[in-house]
Amino acid sequence: MTLLALVLGLSLPTVAAWLLLRRYTPDVGLSVPPLLPVCLSVVGGVSVSAVGHYVWVMGAWNAASFVWFDCAFWVVVILWLMFTRDARVSTRSAPRTTRMVGASTWSVTALLLALLLTTAYFVLQSVNEPHGTWDAWAIWNLKARFLFRGGGDWTDFFTPALSWSHQEYPPLLPAAVARLWRYAGTDLVLAPMVVAGLFFYGTIGVLVGALVAVRGWLVASVAGLALLGAPGFVLHGASQAADVPLSFFILTAVVFIAPGPDGRRSGGRASIAGLAIGLASLTKDEGMLFALALIGIGPLLWWYSGGGRRALRGRLGPMLATAVPLIALAGLVRVMAPSSPYALSGWDMLRTAVFDPARHGTILTAMFVDLWHWEGGGLVGLVPVMLCGVGAIGLTSDRDVRQMAHGALVTVAMMVASYYLAYVVSPYEVQQHIATSFSRILFQPWPTFLWAIAMLVRAPIRPMAEEPDRVT
Repeated sequence: MTLLALVLGLSLPTVAAWLLLRRYTPDVGLSVPPLLPVCLSVVGGVSVSAVGHYVWVMGAWNAASFVWFDCAFWVVVILWLMFTRDARVSTRSAPRTTRMVGASTWSVTALLLALLLTTAYFVLQSVNEPHGTWDAWAIWNLKARFLFRGGGDWTDFFTPALSWSHQEYPPLLPAAVARLWRYAGTDLVLAPMVVAGLFFYGTIGVLVGALVAVRGWLVASVAGLALLGAPGFVLHGASQAADVPLSFFILTAVVFIAPGPDGRRSGGRASIAGLAIGLASLTKDEGMLFALALIGIGPLLWWYSGGGRRALRGRLGPMLATAVPLIALAGLVRVMAPSSPYALSGWDMLRTAVFDPARHGTILTAMFVDLWHWEGGGLVGLVPVMLCGVGAIGLTSDRDVRQMAHGALVTVAMMVASYYLAYVVSPYEVQQHIATSFSRILFQPWPTFLWAIAMLVRAPIRPMAEEPDRVT
């Protein structure tokens, strides 16, 4: 019964999200193969329902009735989507079906084999560390236990005795785990493993699925292999920490700010981008920085890609409508929690750090050394190989695609710059801080970097497509 309850807690929001995608963004929801909508539905449904659970806990409503209310809510949403009709959808066409041709078959086979090996490693890592790494059990799962066990006293997590546990961190990941525990009726050790797995495989699926329609199976598979070829990404995916979940939201937001495979720049895609931006702000502190940066970059990309004011009118509103409430909730959480160590360090310390040349030199040296030996590929691994591959194959001639890839690379650069600034004003011993975090947080923008490189490269084999079917 416990496992069935866990499956129920996952399936209800997933089905609702799937139906929403099919109705309001058919270019995504009706994708063939359905890799992209499946990943968005599963991870998006779990994430949105986690936000609902956190709001329920904040409201101090009866914890015992949450599962009944949650089930009823999602059942009503599912029934409404199934038995009502939106006339606007009937005139839209389903996206084209992308076939595997030539070398694509071999690349997809290689991707599947890599995925099989990765799964074995993921399971083994989860069995060896069922409670996750230190960050997982000391921060994320600890907060989840307060949400699940604490009842009306869940705010005891903010006691000074636990100040070492980064109490100011956003709550999405702990809320997702605590919600599944609520369904299971116990703090089942399987729940955080499942949540970690959903984000890990969801990130792979969004990367490959988003590239298939616009770059073809060959380029998409190679990008997926590059992501799986980084052992650190697999390790941190199984760690039950928040870096891979944040990478999912960063990638999803950037992908859906870009136009669809048929060049469509719909408000539905902008809404998905806004939702991912808002959920990123609720996942980690770096997610808030990303959210604020992309809300500024996204409209500029729409403007300069040829849409002008018309593009902003059609997409800025839907993006802000889904992003701003979640960002506001993230801000409220920060107000409730104790101040961050950064905020407590004081203006004098910050001013001294910013204008200390020796500190900047130490940071740059430490970051370069970490990047050189980075477990994601580093300056002696995947990165130079990919750049050489791009140089050998050539860049795409599609101006819009290049602009979106450039926007993604600017986003990645801004994320790395924000890491640098965080180290500059860090209240911790800076070399140790970099040594224990930089190689890990680089995986946050890594899938987005791979997406941008794959978008820039000229597809060696154009994807073949069938005639689109009409949606009736």
